[in-house]
Amino acid sequence: MDIYEPDEDSYLLAGYVKKLVEQGDKVLDVGCGSGIQCEEALKKTEYVTGIDVNPKVIKHCKSSIYCKGAKFYESNLFSNVHKKEKFDVIIFNPPYLPDAKDPDSIRLYTTGGNKGYEIIARFLADVNKHLNDDGIILMIFSSLTKKVKVDELIRDYLFESELLEEKSIMLEKLYCYRMTKSSLLKKLNAMGAKDPHYLGKGKRGIVYRCTYKNKESVIKTKKPGSEAMSTVEFEANWLKKLEKYNLAPKLYFADEDICISEFIDGELILEYIQSHKPDQILKKIMDQMELLDKLGIQKNEMARPVKHIIIRKNGRLVEPIHIDWERARHTNKPKNANQFKQFIRSIEAYSKK
Repeated sequence: MDIYEPDEDSYLLAGYVKKLVEQGDKVLDVGCGSGIQCEEALKKTEYVTGIDVNPKVIKHCKSSIYCKGAKFYESNLFSNVHKKEKFDVIIFNPPYLPDAKDPDSIRLYTTGGNKGYEIIARFLADVNKHLNDDGIILMIFSSLTKKVKVDELIRDYLFESELLEEKSIMLEKLYCYRMTKSSLLKKLNAMGAKDPHYLGKGKRGIVYRCTYKNKESVIKTKKPGSEAMSTVEFEANWLKKLEKYNLAPKLYFADEDICISEFIDGELILEYIQSHKPDQILKKIMDQMELLDKLGIQKNEMARPVKHIIIRKNGRLVEPIHIDWERARHTNKPKNANQFKQFIRSIEAYSKK
């Protein structure tokens, strides 16, 4: 395996390492290659670590770069970084090109995966653990990597980005980014939530998955730009009220910004109906709908609940759990049972076609 020699992307990134690394910063260069970023960072601070999956890179850097406090060791991204070690600046010039058509021409130090952004995704999934909350990430990638997808991944892992410079070279563009943790990510870190990442979004909210107090959990926040009022508070209030009925996720934490609740692992209602004999589970759901009707609660999802009922298996117990309660309301004439009956009829009619 060769060592990646400095090129346009290396020099562009090094220019911002020179500008943004400050005296005394603790710096990590992920995929250090020739060591150019480490050398630039060492002009500002002696606390520099270079890691790379290629043992030849580590040997090269150890023999050619010396500074008190600097260290180099082999690691596949963060695999050998101590789990509690954190840095002020993390530098990443990733392999970002899509797989070449000729397998013999694929080189690990330039190829980022089938689409080009797979290694960036792996980096973003783990970097939060090793970046101080007020720290920065300096990263460079190419237009061949699909900028839209990289931007999406950055948001999915709750980071914010600033485009420092865009540079055209040959048939591609280089993008140099400065990234920081979002306020939500910092808040979740302070609460002890682990590995938060994007799960999905609806019209009113965005949902992330995490581990909270050693329990698999989901975090719901209001979707930016949504005009819906207090959706997070509505969700939390309903989960509190319904906890004793065992038909909604358990609530773990809530404030005006976020709602953290139990992650429900199972099959969506249509998937379950298609692969099981559904009579028993449909009866359980109908009993739940009749209970909601008696309580004077309108779920407002039951005419088409395909994304709102998850069938969870707990040993031999199979139970329907209803998610997404922000639209639920008290009413004198709830219609949950009637709406669910209509839904079942529509499924039966479709299956006969």
